[in-house]
Amino acid sequence: MAIIISDIDLLIFEQADTKTLQSLALTCHRSYSLLKTYEISIVKSKILRTIANPILRPPLGSVLSSHGPERKILKPWSYEVVRELELRATRIDKLFETSQSNRTTSLVQALMRIDIFRSLPQHQIPHVLALLKHACMLADRIADAAIVVRLPESTRFPPSDPYAIKHRVHRTQQEFIRNLPPHDVALILHLCALAGIAYADAHPALDTDPEGIERIVAFKETVLRQGSMALWGFLSQSHTGAVALSSISASLPPAHTEDEVGRFVAKKVDLALQEIRQYEDGLREDSDSDLESGEVEGDGGHDPFLVLAGLHQTAMKTIAQTILDKSDEKGDNKEGDDGDNHGDASDGKEQSPQDKLVFELIQKLSRT
Repeated sequence: MAIIISDIDLLIFEQADTKTLQSLALTCHRSYSLLKTYEISIVKSKILRTIANPILRPPLGSVLSSHGPERKILKPWSYEVVRELELRATRIDKLFETSQSNRTTSLVQALMRIDIFRSLPQHQIPHVLALLKHACMLADRIADAAIVVRLPESTRFPPSDPYAIKHRVHRTQQEFIRNLPPHDVALILHLCALAGIAYADAHPALDTDPEGIERIVAFKETVLRQGSMALWGFLSQSHTGAVALSSISASLPPAHTEDEVGRFVAKKVDLALQEIRQYEDGLREDSDSDLESGEVEGDGGHDPFLVLAGLHQTAMKTIAQTILDKSDEKGDNKEGDDGDNHGDASDGKEQSPQDKLVFELIQKLSRT
């Protein structure tokens, strides 16, 4: 009888959120003991149940924390991992909230400013928002790809060169992007485009910033490097007061000057901007080997002080190559030439090739 009761308890634990699990652990010693003994199996079951797409599941059972500026690698297959996934899901829902007093978030407002999306039937808008939430989860998974490198390195002695580790992380993230289905690459590019529009709206000073455009590109890059945490840090509704101007990064929107996560994201944007400057100044590899070799083990003999092509640039090249490959299959050279036009969703009324990929998904969801 006790075994049956325990099995029922475990089934309940697998369905409950971490806040409920914490309360259950405090109810009696038996619940506490079961939760502690079967933590790994409970967490694995919860992840398999809530994340149907294997691409989005935590690498090595772990994720990066995002509740504060110190992005720790959480203990694999632990309740901490589930709690972080719940936090991300809550934030992503709020970033695309449309029901509260008929107000929309900055990302939804950016979406509605694009003609091709504004003209969609109202019943298709929820499908678009669902796809953008999926894109946020993809961005989180790209950020978590760093765990594949950093977790094994955490037990290495002596430790590897930190610059080499940084390059291996970046190459691993590039490889993850290149291996995504074309629709998913198109989605993350759309998410970055919307993020850029919303960022520019939230930070009017970019209009007079000599590096305003580059700063927006750096924010797009940061979205792919840091996931939905970057969106939350800059684009969530925040209630802050004034801060001394000397303490404010030029990348930080004024509404987030007292936000710890916002300041963390601003530092990452500044870092990405610095790399963009170095890349444009020629401090990069002579060829595109960093984009095409697929080499993620070790340094590959490359100078770790050189700047690799950005993740956003990798996604752009990947979608362009996909379009060219499709054109070659059809034998339509003209269409292949047009495939090089892979601008952001904000470029105009005409659908870019990546727009068409996203619209295919919208229509598919509408038929289900």
